[in-house]
Amino acid sequence: MGYVEETVPHSTELEMVTLESLVPADHLLRKVEAAIDFRFIRDLTEGLYCPDNGRPPIPPEVFFKALFIGYLFGIRSERRLMREIEVNVAYRWFLGLRLTDRVFDASTFSQNRRRRFDATEVAQQISDRIVEAALAAGLEVRAVGLDAGYADAPIAKGLEDRKILGVTGYRRPVPPREGMMPKKAFACEAEQDGYRCPQGRLLGHATTDRNGRHYKYNPAICRDCPLLASCTSGAKPEKTLARHIWACARDRTDAHRLTDWGKKVYKRRKETVERSFADAKQLHGHRYARYRGLKGVRWQALLAAAAQNIKKIEMAGRCCRTLAVKDSHHESMRLDG
Repeated sequence: MGYVEETVPHSTELEMVTLESLVPADHLLRKVEAAIDFRFIRDLTEGLYCPDNGRPPIPPEVFFKALFIGYLFGIRSERRLMREIEVNVAYRWFLGLRLTDRVFDASTFSQNRRRRFDATEVAQQISDRIVEAALAAGLEVRAVGLDAGYADAPIAKGLEDRKILGVTGYRRPVPPREGMMPKKAFACEAEQDGYRCPQGRLLGHATTDRNGRHYKYNPAICRDCPLLASCTSGAKPEKTLARHIWACARDRTDAHRLTDWGKKVYKRRKETVERSFADAKQLHGHRYARYRGLKGVRWQALLAAAAQNIKKIEMAGRCCRTLAVKDSHHESMRLDG
C-alpha cells in the first residue's frame, strides 16, 4: 500500500504569472479577439459619452464585449455575468482586466445599458457591422430556405433586392366563403395587365394604392353573368380583385420551391435555419427574455444574433487557415518533388 502525502494548500502562495499564460491557446475568446476588432464600437457610441465631465465610464467596447460574453456562453443575467467575470481568467483577459481589478457593479452595469443605450439604435448598428464583417469573411448568403410563415410579397421582394434566392414552404390560401369561387379561378394575364374570369372576360386594371393594384369588371357585363352569385356578394354587380405591387416577386419565389435545387435548399433548412434557432435557444439565452418590453427583447435578439455571427466568423477564419495550411503543404510537396 503506497504512502499518500498530506496535501498542502497553495492558495496563499505568491506566483509570477500573467493572464496571457493562463488562457488556453484554443479558447473561444482568443479566437473571437483575433477575428473581430471591437474598436468600431467606440466610434458608434462616441456621441453618447461626455468627453470632459463626470466619472470615468466603462469603455463602450469593454461594455459590449462583456455583454457578448454573456450571449456566447449562455449566462442568463447581468448579475450572474459579473460574478463569472470576477472568477474567470479568460473573461478578464478578453475584457483587458487584471487579476486584481474590481469587476463592474451589476447595478451600475445594468443602469448604464438602460440609460445610455435604450433610446438608441446602437444594438442594431453593432449587429449590422458584425454582419458586414461576416460578409467580408466570405459568409455570403446566396440562397435561403424559409417556412410558409415567410411566404409573402414584401419578404420575396427583400430577398430579390439583396440578390438572395428564396425558397419558401407552401402556404395554403385562405378558403373563400361557402359557395364562392376562389381567387385561383381567375387567371392572371400579365401581358394585358388583367385577370381572365371563368366566363372568359377580362378584368382590367382600375387603380393602384399602397395595398396594391386593383382590378374591376364592368358592372354592366357582370349583371347578367350566370356565375354572379358565386363570384361576388357585393351590393353592386362588380367583381374586384387586388394584387400586391410585389406579387411578381412572390410568384418567382414560390416557383423556386418546385425546382430540383429549390427542393435541396428547402431540405437543408432544418440543418441551417432551424439549427440556428435551436442554438439561440439552447446556447445563447433565447429560452428566456432577459429584459422587459419589446425594446429589451429586440436588444437581446440583436446581440444574440451578433454573437452567433461572431462564432461563424471565427469558424470561417479557422477554415481559411486550415485551407491555407493545406495549400502551403501541397505547394511544399510540389517544390520538394
